Amino acid sequence: MWRNREKQLAIFNTFCEGKPGQRSIAASGGILLWPQSHFDWVRPGIILYGVSPLEDRSTGADFGCQPVMSLTSSLIAVREHKAGEPVGYGGTWVSERDTRLGVVAMGYGDGYPRARAVRYASAGERSRSTDCRARGDGYDLRRLRSTSAGQSRGSGHFMGRRFARRTYR
Repeated sequence: MWRNREKQLAIFNTFCEGKPGQRSIAASGGILLWPQSHFDWVRPGIILYGVSPLEDRSTGADFGCQPVMSLTSSLIAVREHKAGEPVGYGGTWVSERDTRLGVVAMGYGDGYPRARAVRYASAGERSRSTDCRARGDGYDLRRLRSTSAGQSRGSGHFMGRRFARRTYR
């Protein structure tokens, strides 16, 4: 991610030279680690949720980040999956045992990063780690016995204050 950053900055500066307008190159990672990239304005993204953009397993709290936004959605279905059944796009996650899954109205088309693994999710007041591979539209509900679609407590929380000290990889 940070390889050749000086070269990237030089190319950017050369491209912008003599052109009118404001310059912006720094997103969340640049804001945290690369002050030379702070031109006219910066673009915070994932750090608005209190999450580190770095791949080194750091958390937002390691940089003093606190969430100012949360990412939530509604639980729209609860399904029972048998052991060995594939789940999600391309069947890339297969349950190792009978599993109760919640389908949340959140997917890649809503901006949820496809590459970001869902490590933590919650429904209502219960949060737990999940072993469900990144799918962007559901998570494991085995420990949430009473959750059903449409209940007021049936919502998915993916990023934000509730998970500020956890790693999202």
